[in-house]
Amino acid sequence: MSEASVDIGQQINNEMKEAMKAKDTPRLNVVRMLKAAMQEKLNLPDTPQEADNTLWQEVMASYQKKMQKALVEYEKLGTAGQEKADGIRYEINYIEPYLPAKMSDADLVTLVAETISATGASEPKDLGRVMGSIMKEHKGNVDSQKVRELITAKLAG
Repeated sequence: MSEASVDIGQQINNEMKEAMKAKDTPRLNVVRMLKAAMQEKLNLPDTPQEADNTLWQEVMASYQKKMQKALVEYEKLGTAGQEKADGIRYEINYIEPYLPAKMSDADLVTLVAETISATGASEPKDLGRVMGSIMKEHKGNVDSQKVRELITAKLAG
C-alpha cells in the first residue's frame, strides 16, 4: 500500500465509506482518528495545505507510535485492560501496511556500527550525534528505540 502510485488520502476516504456501509466500527474508528490527526497536522503553521503520501505516512507513523505506547500501559493492567489493548492492537495492525518497511535488525546493527565509525563517536556522550545522523537519513525506516539501545550498547562496551 505504500507505493507512490497509490493516493493514501483517497484510499483512507474509500476505507471510511466501506467501513460505514459494512458497519465495521473498529475500522471506522481508526480511519476517523487518522483523518482527525491529519487535519490537526494540516492546521499547524508551516505545514503544507495538501496532504500527500509522505505527510500521511508521517501522521500514521506518529499515531501508531502513540498507540504502541498506550498498548504497553493497557497490557500492564492485565485482564482489566485486555479489551482496550485488543482494540489498540487492531489499530496498530491496520496502519502497518501503509507505512514503509522497517529495516531488519541485522541491517540496523550494521548501520549503527557504520555511523558510529563515520561520526567518530567513542563514548556514551556521543549518543545524540550518532542518533541524529541515523534518524536524519533513515527516519521512518528504523525503530528509534532500537537504534538508541544499539548505540548505547556499542558505545558503552
